[in-house]
Amino acid sequence: MSNTTSKINPEHVLLMEQATLKAPVELLRKVQKVTQKTYEYNLGPSSALQKDLNDLLRKSAASASLPLAPESQADMLKTVDSMLNKMRGLKRKLSELSNQSDAATHVARTRCNYLATIPDSIEASSYTPWARQRLSHQLADYFLRATPPLKVTATTLAKEEGIQELVDFELWDELAKAETGLREGRLDEVLSWVGENRSALRKAKSPLEFTIHLQTFIELCRSGSLDAAINYNKKHLAPFMAAEAGNGVQTAEFHRACALVAFPPTTTCKVYQELYSPNRWSSLLTLFRQTFLSLHSLPPLPLLHLSLQAGLASLKTPICCPHQSTDLMSPGGFAGATNQPSPDCPLCSSPLKKLAPEVPYSHHANSTIVCGITGKVVEGGGGEGGQLVAMISKATGEARVYSREGLIQLEGQHPDHKLVEPISGEVFTWDELKKVFIS
Repeated sequence: MSNTTSKINPEHVLLMEQATLKAPVELLRKVQKVTQKTYEYNLGPSSALQKDLNDLLRKSAASASLPLAPESQADMLKTVDSMLNKMRGLKRKLSELSNQSDAATHVARTRCNYLATIPDSIEASSYTPWARQRLSHQLADYFLRATPPLKVTATTLAKEEGIQELVDFELWDELAKAETGLREGRLDEVLSWVGENRSALRKAKSPLEFTIHLQTFIELCRSGSLDAAINYNKKHLAPFMAAEAGNGVQTAEFHRACALVAFPPTTTCKVYQELYSPNRWSSLLTLFRQTFLSLHSLPPLPLLHLSLQAGLASLKTPICCPHQSTDLMSPGGFAGATNQPSPDCPLCSSPLKKLAPEVPYSHHANSTIVCGITGKVVEGGGGEGGQLVAMISKATGEARVYSREGLIQLEGQHPDHKLVEPISGEVFTWDELKKVFIS
């Protein structure tokens, strides 16, 4: 096999592995942000601990000149005990955050090592175990994307293949939890997730936050809690519009929804029937899933599907899936002889052919020829795999192409050392062969 065919391009592999590193890095960012806020809240200049400490120091300075009353001493001791309890609680919180940071760092390091071991070629000895590990990762991703998620299957596979640190179980659990809530008509889980990721959503200009708040407002109107609906509108939707976070479509929908307090769920007005429609939950579920995957750099399709699509597209030719309007049986043409699917073609000779119509045809700057005798890629012109020669039938004018190396091998295996075409059985001499070149 030629080096160009067996070589692996790491950049192409990394395109599908973007989320592999982003998840632990994003977790590290969140942990660092929580740690910083914890420090500022508990140890900042305006914190309760700092105020207690300042009062304690002031009383201690005053006691240097005048002795403190027993009641004041008891108050100071209570303050010190309270400060110690707060520091112990802070130590526990910071210890938990430190453990989370260490775990995320370990996962990130493991995934960097996994990506650093991408083989240079499929002929390398490390390719088989690496490919198995990658396939296991893609299968686990496929199981966790199922509805409902096949978590037990994914966990068992990850454990048996030793890829637990390559699979983001917590991430998929978070998605499954929010989607379950939406399917059951609950918004609490999604509202909590939106609150945790508000800055990222607004940076990405996602409509999810507005849509979630709008649906909450609609549900309050549906339940008849009009006062609560109006207050919710003032607190969440009106400021959202005032800050010009919404686009024209969102603004129009907001204005339409504001009148919903005057229309019950049984209204016959089509505009407000659409707002009360149960189909909004399905649209909301789709929007949330798309936003969640995009925010974590996860592709909308399973990694296994993307790999299959890339592989099928690289193999697919008009012979595997003929064009409806193209006549490949042109007399005298080389295509006429190769119109029948080859048993050596991974696409033609496997169930994967059923998936081929869904992907585009492969595009190559130069054709790739595999000798039907040796099974090697033929570069032609005396390169690797030998020269290309065509055996043109005297009866039909059809031609089949083989490598010279393969024909020499075929001639040596014949009892009478004749040059016999493997498919038609027609006998040729070397002078009748025509040298061809790849274009």
